Amino acid sequence: IAVGRIPTDRLGLLKSVVPLIVVETSHLISLATGLALMVLSLGLFRRLQTARLAAMPIALIAASTALLRGLDFAPACVALALATALFVSGRLFTRRGAIERDALAPWLATGVLAVFVGSIALGAWIYERAPFETRLLTHFGYHADHARFMRSIAFLGALIFAGGIWRLARLPHAEARPAPREALEVIRPLVEASPDTTARLALTGDKAILAAEDGSAFLMYGAEGASLIMLGDPVGDREAGKALLWKFRELADRQDARPVAYHASGERITDYLDLGLSAIKLGEEARVPLADFELAGGARRNLRQSHARGQREGLTFEVVQPPIADDLLARLRKVSDAWLLDHGGREKGFSLGRFNPAVLRHDPIALVRRGDEIVAFANIWTGGEVEASIDLMRHVGDAPRGVMDFLFVELILWAKARGFAWFNLGMAPLSGLVDHRLAPFWHKVGRQIARRGGAYYGFEGLRAFKSKFDPVWTPRYLAAPPSGLAPALIDATRLIGREPPALTNP
Repeated sequence: IAVGRIPTDRLGLLKSVVPLIVVETSHLISLATGLALMVLSLGLFRRLQTARLAAMPIALIAASTALLRGLDFAPACVALALATALFVSGRLFTRRGAIERDALAPWLATGVLAVFVGSIALGAWIYERAPFETRLLTHFGYHADHARFMRSIAFLGALIFAGGIWRLARLPHAEARPAPREALEVIRPLVEASPDTTARLALTGDKAILAAEDGSAFLMYGAEGASLIMLGDPVGDREAGKALLWKFRELADRQDARPVAYHASGERITDYLDLGLSAIKLGEEARVPLADFELAGGARRNLRQSHARGQREGLTFEVVQPPIADDLLARLRKVSDAWLLDHGGREKGFSLGRFNPAVLRHDPIALVRRGDEIVAFANIWTGGEVEASIDLMRHVGDAPRGVMDFLFVELILWAKARGFAWFNLGMAPLSGLVDHRLAPFWHKVGRQIARRGGAYYGFEGLRAFKSKFDPVWTPRYLAAPPSGLAPALIDATRLIGREPPALTNP
């Protein structure tokens, strides 16, 4: 806040080139840009791309308003230098995250309030003999520094107040505490026996667990915004799972939260409808029937040729049984870090795998080597004796073309040799939506996103890759209260995209 007077030598020039309305408006805009840069400071410190993109134009605006409000060259040069530094250092801002969670963080809010209070104290000292009357708020003039100071205090106070109200209004209503290690060990037998490998996500350590009193069933969930989000169907006894769904509904009601089922199967859809929820189709899950899977024949000629090419390039396949040694985990970490660097730079969570040594240590690990070098790996999950799948799949940037075809073919053959009925390739988001003029609105929107969103996510490419294995496509749904389907989908997306903390649960 400028609490001093404009120097006399600048005042004459300012009057001749800048209208009074521009001076007064620039002063208020300058306050807003200063507050915005303070709020963005934590995001800039964390090297968030979104914070950099927001700070550059704000700094340029700050530089221009510093000149227009009183020919303040020093602040203008500082703001211009900041914008220039942000522009040339784009490669340093590698993290993709939301700046919303940083806005008005406790220490940042304390800093903003300290600046605000300090400005009031400084202005009161400078203008100690001037009257502080409300009529001065509407007094304008090139010499009206005192009135301008009072308007600045009122305007900045209103911005801080509005920001605080906005932040309070966006505080999440839902809360979910990750289950402790002991609780995960209790449900491990149910996970091991479940024919659906989705149950394995309960052991990754970032979700809360709601279990039946007799230990016959459980469900896993997380929280984001105003949504309490269950992942997959209840695991275990069907009737006990149905009772757990109502307990989950009651838990959401106590927290004034929206109950959401993400990645729900069609087998339980009537249970979700009984809860008063509506469902939309998220996509389809690809499951390969293993009984008749063979590379021979014309239908799988491309797979056979890709697999043979991998063999000619020296690729070999191996499955390492747990417990996985520390030295191997260290080598896999390098592959994972290289993959992350090429694909956004950070892990995701909830329904997606991430590199957690405490979890990977207990899974069989599939390795693809080129000589002694590990060029790709995946951890293998099993669902009872029925289904096999992978959770985490990573490869180095210079891996041979077709390494993923080679890896999946070997994994499918490995699962078939061990008597599994299915190999789950995971879900293809926004696939299987109806293409018809009378289709539901969500299907029309989803198809357009899948068709035009290739620059951000390979929806159609992912479907095409999995189709090469001739899978059976099984629909997966999101269920939520009818009025909250769109917010529930946004909250689920944010929960998956949230960078998980370092996990230690096995």
